Amino acid sequence: MIRLGVRPTVRRTVCVPALLILGFAVIITGCRRPPETAAPLAFDVDTTTPVAAAQSTLRGLTAQLAASTQGNRAAAHATRDRLIATLMAREETYARYRARAGVGAVEMPLFLARLVDNWAAAIAYYAADVRYDEARTVPRANDSSKAEIAIPAHGPNDDALIGIWLQRDAQGAWRVTALQFLSRDAATTTPATQTAPATQPNPSGA
Repeated sequence: MIRLGVRPTVRRTVCVPALLILGFAVIITGCRRPPETAAPLAFDVDTTTPVAAAQSTLRGLTAQLAASTQGNRAAAHATRDRLIATLMAREETYARYRARAGVGAVEMPLFLARLVDNWAAAIAYYAADVRYDEARTVPRANDSSKAEIAIPAHGPNDDALIGIWLQRDAQGAWRVTALQFLSRDAATTTPATQTAPATQPNPSGA
């Protein structure tokens, strides 16, 4: 009779620590962040026209921001690197900026990565409402190898006009060289279907 009375107590003593350990394991597992993936987020890449390349650039930047918002730094960096590889005039952009103070000491891959990160941060406030279909060209001097595209975007309490400068490479593809905000009264824009040639300005690009 005595043994029958002891056994349930022993079982409860043994099982309680086991349940506590299992509970902690569930809590720890549930708090773990999902593993990061290094695959870039998808975005369309089209370099056949200045408008298409400008739109692709903004789509790439918004994809990079989306990965960052998800907390996936590896995917954000991979998305940024894909943008640089497929849409950017790398040599030309680096050559123009390296003459500025401090830039000459930074190697091209790191510099371009920082530059695109700056572009993404600059448009973040407007990224949720970029009006891709309202892209317009900014008329410039007669230079068929360069173009400037203006794309409107809307933030919660503000509107912006994003300017993207591009140039055509030897294969005929259009590559981005700079990005900055434009004043709405700085230039008269024309519909993007009338692709106006443009000269290359000297924007900050950040």
